[in-house]
Amino acid sequence: MGVKIVTDSTSDLPKDLAEALGITVVPLNVHFGDDVFVDGVTISPDQFLTRLAKSKTIPRSSQPAPGVFKEVYERLAADGSTIISIHISKDLSGTLQSAQMAAEMLPNIDITVVDSRSATMGLGLLAQVAGEAAQRGATKDEVLDLINKQISEIGVIILVDTLEYLEKNGRIGKAASLLGSLLAVKVLITVDGVVHPAGKERGRSKAVKSLVNYAMEKVGQKPIRLAVAHVAAREEAERIAEQLKAKLNIVGEVIFSDMGPVIATHTGPKTVGAFWVPIDSEV
Repeated sequence: MGVKIVTDSTSDLPKDLAEALGITVVPLNVHFGDDVFVDGVTISPDQFLTRLAKSKTIPRSSQPAPGVFKEVYERLAADGSTIISIHISKDLSGTLQSAQMAAEMLPNIDITVVDSRSATMGLGLLAQVAGEAAQRGATKDEVLDLINKQISEIGVIILVDTLEYLEKNGRIGKAASLLGSLLAVKVLITVDGVVHPAGKERGRSKAVKSLVNYAMEKVGQKPIRLAVAHVAAREEAERIAEQLKAKLNIVGEVIFSDMGPVIATHTGPKTVGAFWVPIDSEV
């Protein structure tokens, strides 16, 4: 018995970290035409990119069915545990709605569904914090208080090589104002419920510098956890992490993550992002 944490595959939480913290990750789906794949289960990030390079159409994604969440909740609650299920922003996916529908099917199980208002490792870091608190023996209310404090403090800055994928998948949000930029212009976005524009630069190197500066300005010297996630841009992700480690008060190791097929469906290749949560609000 205790508190068990559930999230979804858009968290991009590294598999070993999720397993170590006992976090259950429910996968979304990726569609290439009539072919459907389960994110991280029947298609890996590398397999996704190989297929994307050959595809004539941009893939799309879909949320898990409520029945998938129902099965997970029933299994986890079999020993009497309570469940906190933390998911991608409801404005970016129907995943939260599926989780809520499943919870309503199980009135005898104590389930709380939480909207992270974030995605990729913004959501992943929130799930990590919740998982660590649950492992320490925190009560459900204590875990919820902790993550609810941090939701408004999640930091996200993402460099996308093109807005084509966000636009065609209908997830461009307020970054639509950046459409029509020249091909050489690289775009920075952030996520607070929906996608917001955060800047644009002519050329990749200037955009990376702006990404680092954005994080430095937002964080200051607050102690933070940091994650860097990417789509086929590991070397660049490592360089960004080294720059941020030299400037910021980072507690613990930087987490590196491959953005999974669902996130890559919407961001496209060569995406890289920095994500953080403050340490001072943890319990």
